[in-house]
Amino acid sequence: MGRHAILWAKEGYNVTATDVSPVAVSQTEDWAQQEGLTLVAKTAEADAQPFEDESFDGVLSFGVLYYLPYSRLKSAVSEILRVLKPGGMAYVMVRSDADSRCKDAELVDRWTYKVPPLKSGAYWSAEIGMDMIFLDQDAIGECFAGFSEIVVDRSSITTCNGKFVDDDWLIQLRK
Repeated sequence: MGRHAILWAKEGYNVTATDVSPVAVSQTEDWAQQEGLTLVAKTAEADAQPFEDESFDGVLSFGVLYYLPYSRLKSAVSEILRVLKPGGMAYVMVRSDADSRCKDAELVDRWTYKVPPLKSGAYWSAEIGMDMIFLDQDAIGECFAGFSEIVVDRSSITTCNGKFVDDDWLIQLRK
């Protein structure tokens, strides 16, 4: 809760953080105060940001969007594009369809899967039964088509001696 906001504030950036949870926003503000840092934290939905158009030079969304229904994920991406200044950059991390959670999951909607029960040694107990978005490379192109530049990389981390894969898209965007 707020770890990225605190990191950027420590690096000297003017930081505005949002979270859907008022508790997370309060904890981020408390943490910043304990560290002697200044930042703005607001409660907001990812797809309804309370900021003027072209307000930010950069946006970071790390491990957030894949918890939204697909239509709201696309709306959140539109919000990122809206609040970025011309030439502004965004860095977004979303789940890949090669992730172990997706392998035996039930498809419930477009790109949306219900996270299956744990297999022996799996680590995602908090996500069992949740709907989660897992995108392939074509979906990345569709979701982020409004940006002038899209750079897509991948992060794959294995656990349990390679039995499970945490597979994410790391997407750099320019407006």
